[in-house]
Amino acid sequence: MTVPSYWPSSNNRIAIVAEAPGQTEETQGQPLVGASGILLNSVLNQAGINHIECFKTNVFDTRPPGNDVGTFCVDKKTIGRGYSLPPLGPGQYVKHEHLQNLSRLCNELTQFNPNVIFALGNTAIWALLHRTGIKKLRGAVANCVLVPGLKVVPSYHPAAVLRAYDLRVVLVADALKVAQESLFPETRRKARTLYVPETVKEAEQLFGDLLPSGTLCSVDIETRGGTTLTCIGFAPTNTTGFVIPFWHSTRPGNHYWQKAEDELQVYKLVRKCLQDPSILKLGQNFVGYDIWFMAEKLKIFTQGWLHDTMFQAHALQPEMDKDLGFLASIHCDEPAYKLFRPRGQATEKRDE
Repeated sequence: MTVPSYWPSSNNRIAIVAEAPGQTEETQGQPLVGASGILLNSVLNQAGINHIECFKTNVFDTRPPGNDVGTFCVDKKTIGRGYSLPPLGPGQYVKHEHLQNLSRLCNELTQFNPNVIFALGNTAIWALLHRTGIKKLRGAVANCVLVPGLKVVPSYHPAAVLRAYDLRVVLVADALKVAQESLFPETRRKARTLYVPETVKEAEQLFGDLLPSGTLCSVDIETRGGTTLTCIGFAPTNTTGFVIPFWHSTRPGNHYWQKAEDELQVYKLVRKCLQDPSILKLGQNFVGYDIWFMAEKLKIFTQGWLHDTMFQAHALQPEMDKDLGFLASIHCDEPAYKLFRPRGQATEKRDE
């Protein structure tokens, strides 16, 4: 597959990277012209994107047997040492003879120089981001690894949508983000300030300065073992917040506050804030978990709670998922935040 001689004149340059040719694509010699392409074009149109002005390509330029890219792979023992890429799937390492496709893809994207790449499916994010896990990565703007300097918005492959049509609304939402990101080439992140107090005096100052009476703030807790509050965060604005830790993995007894009287004083600050009805609160699964945990385990009875974003998501968009990672991918321009969590460390908060 060669780079087309015609490049769109639009400044909102979008490249679309899929997996490999199917039967129709192989016959016509063009990417995304079969059933998946037809669905994709309708999604792009719904998002206000003219598919004719997009550069479309695949990671692999040949059709895999049975349309299964797993046939391009071998196990870890066979691939041998010196293989730097992650597996495409569990125990699936792309054969060396197919890795040349990455050089070809890199050249195409470098020449086209899009403002944003719409990466469709796990194979595309494997090639562009050198990661896998489409459910965690989709919808979040990421920096391209294959071609540094370009940005990527991952989403589901249209073929997956054809198998599970409820994913179509997610593909449309991600296409809307692509349309937004196509207006500029750089990755834009909102600057944020997060405070973590080290003394009781610093904690008192944070509560006093950032959470005066009448403030609306978001609240979130993290717990361990269903009984221990590890930390609680407060964010009075979308750019400023602070975290009050109670648990520390390397300190004696796992206590963040080294003196029991300091921990008690900070606990009282948290209780005073949560039980102050003049400070309005909102959170994700706030009613279902946070309020319950604080009351049941710590005897802190939250007042002034206003919104639960999980319930609001249900009411506004019942056809979509409601967990925090999904909502962040739709409404925010942050990286896929769940990837920041240490491997193997799961949340205890259902649907967050």
